[in-house]
Amino acid sequence: MDAKDLKDLLSSSSITIASETLGFVTQAGVADVGSAIDTVVFAAFANNKICDLLGVMIGEKSGSGVASSIVFTTGVMDSTLEQAWDYSKNTFNAQRTNMIAVVGAATTGAWACHYPSGLLIIKKKTNGTTQVITSYKIRNNAININTGDIEIGAVEIKNATSDDRVEVETVGADGVNNTKNALVVKARLKSFNGTTWDRIRSGITAVTATLTGWLNTLPYGVFNATPTVRTEGQGGPMQQDANGNTLVALGSDIRGERSAFDILAAQPKWNMTRITTATTTLIKSGAGLFGGIVYGLDVATNVTTVYDALTATGTPKYVQTTGAAILSDPGKHTGQLGEFATGLTIVTSQAVDITVLWL
Repeated sequence: MDAKDLKDLLSSSSITIASETLGFVTQAGVADVGSAIDTVVFAAFANNKICDLLGVMIGEKSGSGVASSIVFTTGVMDSTLEQAWDYSKNTFNAQRTNMIAVVGAATTGAWACHYPSGLLIIKKKTNGTTQVITSYKIRNNAININTGDIEIGAVEIKNATSDDRVEVETVGADGVNNTKNALVVKARLKSFNGTTWDRIRSGITAVTATLTGWLNTLPYGVFNATPTVRTEGQGGPMQQDANGNTLVALGSDIRGERSAFDILAAQPKWNMTRITTATTTLIKSGAGLFGGIVYGLDVATNVTTVYDALTATGTPKYVQTTGAAILSDPGKHTGQLGEFATGLTIVTSQAVDITVLWL
């Protein structure tokens, strides 16, 4: 049954209204107080949606028609002179204006009814002001269903190409469907992957290579005492420890790291500047690292001074003084690793042979 069939079924349901007295109103909108015969006046039923004897509302099923369900004894209105209402006009006002002219040109006692609204247009047969209606039918808008079981066969829902049946659920396994014996309406959400629409899957806790329908982000972690070893193309939930901390592990050592010994094996690659005279030497302008001094040849009473400056000014950062009794100590390394900000300047007081390490 489609929507039109249901509408027709409801249209066929009607009830009978008994004994109603209609009062007349003039075209000026005031109560009729006994206007002359042949005067065109209005009246209205207490109900609308007037039907014919078959329960069909005239004006809804055809362009014009006569509803024989209206029963009365001739008085101001003649029961034999109903004029068919013309529903072909676009608006109700246009229809009413047209029917005033039709009824006015008809025989004395003629009348017409607009069945959807219950309006009557009457050409008076007498100068009376009312007309008693014995009975008429109207549409019954209420649908009554008797108590008790109602059995429904296969119910189908139409789509653009086919009819799909609504399933009645039977007892099933957990996670398959609701195990209750009731009508189950299934809904399926889909997501667009840029090319096609995929199902959105839920309840994924195991490693799998079937990833169709997964959301791009899975904000869910699982604790496994022994995580599953994955193979090429497999995905799965994030791994957590027993306290709920997300596990993150490096796939390889950091560059320069020797994890077996728990140390960093990286060493600085120093620049080297050799000094062989008593002089002031600007090693580097700007910030850097001072790695110490290696002595190839030292001289008694030599003083080597290190400044964080572009010239030999300010407070020295390091001073190395050679004693009078020490004439040479080849390979001696002095000074400690340190930073400088402005520049690295070295002053030697004697003709020594030293190498400065710096970055």
